[in-house]
Amino acid sequence: MQKKMQPKQKKMNSNLFRHQPLLKQKTVADYLRQAREGDGRSIEIIAAKLKIRASYLAALEKGKYTELPSPVYVKNYLRLYTKELHLPWERIEPLYTQEIRVVGSSHAPTDRVLPRSTGTRVATRARAQQRRASAAEVSAHHQEALLIPRILKLGLFGVVVLVIVLYFAWGVIRLVTPPELTIVQPAQDVLVTKSTITIEGQTVPEVSAAINGQSVAVDPNGHFTEEVTLHPGLNTIQISVKSKLSRERVEIRNILYNDKQEENK
Repeated sequence: MQKKMQPKQKKMNSNLFRHQPLLKQKTVADYLRQAREGDGRSIEIIAAKLKIRASYLAALEKGKYTELPSPVYVKNYLRLYTKELHLPWERIEPLYTQEIRVVGSSHAPTDRVLPRSTGTRVATRARAQQRRASAAEVSAHHQEALLIPRILKLGLFGVVVLVIVLYFAWGVIRLVTPPELTIVQPAQDVLVTKSTITIEGQTVPEVSAAINGQSVAVDPNGHFTEEVTLHPGLNTIQISVKSKLSRERVEIRNILYNDKQEENK
């Protein structure tokens, strides 16, 4: 009985310890590459738009962080690239942090003393020049990124200043412009047979009015009325209005008084 069960037990053990393939977790490089390819753009086109070296973007798509500058610059490049590809940064950032920990000290620059041979000195100098060039490129990119909001702030400030200047200019023009004046009666030059005539006009409130140099009262609505005595013949009546700072506006009415017609009556 025991011998018959041994093959079955061996088969169960074989199934229990059968090698199961692990599910592949997508890396930052996978997300970047798939998003770019789905967008249909090349690395060179995006690099030119972001003003980042195409080799840096290619290294990000391959997960080769050791071929990039310091992690501070890499994170900035990655953030810009992620935004351009419309990927969620809140998903990419923790994944990048996890990957960069694995890379560890291999990404950080080393300060070990190298042999002072001619070839080593040349190689060290070349690496130093490359690091300076990378730092200069990142600095220029950062300056440009900071320059855009600064330009927007200056533009907004300029608009506000322009509005204030135009407002005060409009106020000054309004103050110095002569007030409006409408002569209601007489509406035009007339011939009269009476020795008096009523002058009626309309202007704006808070101005001074005068008829032939004599002040007349203006009510709060800008209306004024005054009776003027005429002498026989042609009478020139000058009606003027003026505010404190404005120039004077003048209207003229010529009134011909025929006293003989009044006597005949």
